[in-house]
Amino acid sequence: MPLSVRSLQPVHAEAVYSLYLRVIACTQYGHLAEKSINEFESILSDESASVSVGAWSDERLVAYALSLPQGHAVYMGSPLMRHIQSEREVLYSGGGTVVDPEFQGRQIMIRLLRERMALLRKREVPHFVGLAAVSNLPSLVSLMRVGHWLVGLEHDVYCQNFVTYHGTCAERFDTVDEVNVPYDDLQELKVRFDSGWIAAGLKKNKLRRELVLHRVPALEQV
Repeated sequence: MPLSVRSLQPVHAEAVYSLYLRVIACTQYGHLAEKSINEFESILSDESASVSVGAWSDERLVAYALSLPQGHAVYMGSPLMRHIQSEREVLYSGGGTVVDPEFQGRQIMIRLLRERMALLRKREVPHFVGLAAVSNLPSLVSLMRVGHWLVGLEHDVYCQNFVTYHGTCAERFDTVDEVNVPYDDLQELKVRFDSGWIAAGLKKNKLRRELVLHRVPALEQV
């Protein structure tokens, strides 16, 4: 059965929460933040602010990607995030992205991420930031396939995460140099991120995965 993708509205909060409960019950700890139905209702309550999409199979919600305006400073260890927030530009953050286990392997996350990015552009939102667990390789692969950068490391109450970014900085900032760093070499990655490097690619080299990093000169003194 073909899927339909459309914006989520306040009336969908219960369906979102029901899907969330199904997914978190079989998800590795740290890959999905714990949330109450009140938090989902809050994210979706203001249709003029929320940029959230869902995938439907007939009348069943099988995936969602949520985002909302970021109202306070976040991830300030990243030079890119410091730059964006010092300029007081509009910033949205992720509110969770999940796919029903029965529907995984169908590129649904890729489709949702692209649809959410299109809606953000339509709303003229210049920047989007999120977290993805270092151990959640499938999500990271999907994010980087649609053009997200990795711009920092952030430890939350669950685990170590990459700070992910998509937005106009990819067009505004020049990148130079290139270095490949093993995906699991977090110490080297942190040094690079803190020095103004970003990861824009992920590739498999022999038996290990490596992130492809580029230096952003404009971020070196931030």
